[in-house]
Amino acid sequence: MNRSIIFYIALTINLYGCQHFPLTNIQPAPQAKTNSKLEQLLKFGANFAHEFNENPTQTCTNFIKLHQDGDWRASWVLALTANKNKSEHCLNSEDAIKILTTLESRNKIYPELSWLNQFHLQLLNKIQNKTEKVTQLNDTIGFKQYTSKNQQQLIDELKKENQDLKEKLEALKNIDQINIK
Repeated sequence: MNRSIIFYIALTINLYGCQHFPLTNIQPAPQAKTNSKLEQLLKFGANFAHEFNENPTQTCTNFIKLHQDGDWRASWVLALTANKNKSEHCLNSEDAIKILTTLESRNKIYPELSWLNQFHLQLLNKIQNKTEKVTQLNDTIGFKQYTSKNQQQLIDELKKENQDLKEKLEALKNIDQINIK
């Protein structure tokens, strides 16, 4: 019972003390400014997506021009939308890796986005490595098919030559038998 009375007294004092705490002088957290920057970047990306859906060629041209003029947001959006095929997007994965690496080395990206940049770089590198492996395998398969085709032709030629030799040998045997009689 004594403990519960002490608890209720402490709770009452705390509640009473908190009611007189002035809340008007609290400054917004610095994260609010960052959120504003991130919102602007998201709007920039949404603008790209909207324009790209309507006219991909013109949008790519515009954003590549912005990238060349030094707008890191345009560079970042272009790099994040890149694919292994340049025909489907504005940049291929190799160009995107170069851009993201450059942006990272120049500290142009908001610190809050560096993790995303790192993740995307790793993803693009994996895609590029897998693409190279697929290309190598396709080349190997193509070479083996070519070699196999050539070997089959050689085998067919040897079979034909063998058949010709058998026929000539039979003819010689027949001639020899005629001469013996």
